[in-house]
Amino acid sequence: MSCCSINWSTIGAALGGLAVILGAFAAHGIDGYFAEKYAGQVKTVTGVEVPTAQKYLNDFKTGAQYQMFHSIALVLVGFAGLTSQKKKLLNLAGWCFLLGIIFFSGSLYVLTLSGQTFWGAIAPNAVHCRLVFFCCRNLFLWRKFNRCDRARNSFLNGCLICRTS
Repeated sequence: MSCCSINWSTIGAALGGLAVILGAFAAHGIDGYFAEKYAGQVKTVTGVEVPTAQKYLNDFKTGAQYQMFHSIALVLVGFAGLTSQKKKLLNLAGWCFLLGIIFFSGSLYVLTLSGQTFWGAIAPNAVHCRLVFFCCRNLFLWRKFNRCDRARNSFLNGCLICRTS
């Protein structure tokens, strides 16, 4: 096992556990805080006025949900590192997921808890981290499957799910 894969899996598992805790907090404890903090305030969402407490509760849940998605991806990056020689691409993908959690989910948590709306400008910029990850993933897959092209020419010596014989 490489240290890189163990670290990404461990980080992903820890952040996934934190996402579960924050999701439970959103489902069972924070609604009262939002109702009190944002009493009487409204936000316009797609042309419809909704209570600010409701919008921020949904935003907090979205942060926890995306944190869980990114945490699962980090665990998968760690597992991919067990068998792959493409450590640089996997490390870049791992960092992109970690930064996505920090910038996207983190800014949603701070925005909803503090009410300071300038934090809302940070969340969309986390999309760049995801775009870099998808480029790394596609490059990783392209390189992995491209090396099997020679083996595909022969059925007996061929590639079974892109594993050269």
